[in-house]
Amino acid sequence: MACRGCSPIGGTGWRASAAGGSNAFDAAVATAAALNVVEPFMSGFAGLGLATAWVAAEERVRVLDFVTRIPASFPEGRFTQRSELERGANAVSPPAGLAGWCELVERYGRMSLAEVFAPAISLAMDGFALSEFGADQFNEQLLLLPEWPELHASVSNNYARGSGTASVGTLIRQRELAQTLTDISMWSFI
Repeated sequence: MACRGCSPIGGTGWRASAAGGSNAFDAAVATAAALNVVEPFMSGFAGLGLATAWVAAEERVRVLDFVTRIPASFPEGRFTQRSELERGANAVSPPAGLAGWCELVERYGRMSLAEVFAPAISLAMDGFALSEFGADQFNEQLLLLPEWPELHASVSNNYARGSGTASVGTLIRQRELAQTLTDISMWSFI
């Protein structure tokens, strides 16, 4: 199994699931969920994804594309400038990452979604030290967000403790995210 993120803390998901009788599919989703907590700007259940894996039981490679589709009714030529897509609501697509994670666990995993999400829920509830990369990313975004006051305030309060600058080593706790992950984990398909 190969999963990669910038934060070594993201490996918490893989290590915890590997100790509990999981397989590579469970570990991949556990890692992705942990990265969702510690690297929300680069990965997450509200994003997109792709999984390419050898499924031994089927003796073949499987690809799961969890990228959203543009509706056929979307008006052609709606966006004429790339800058229209850089920030704000137009800069995102409908979430598909979570659906892909659930499909991997349901179809190929050995653990319940609650077990797979447990390390990420712990990280969100108990907190983690903000990495240098994380602080840099949040500080970059804080410079761009003043035109959205509510979002700027939320990011500043959560990651910069209201100071306007995120600092390396700051303990980040995300209890609302922990609750969201807990609620989602109750959808367990196994």
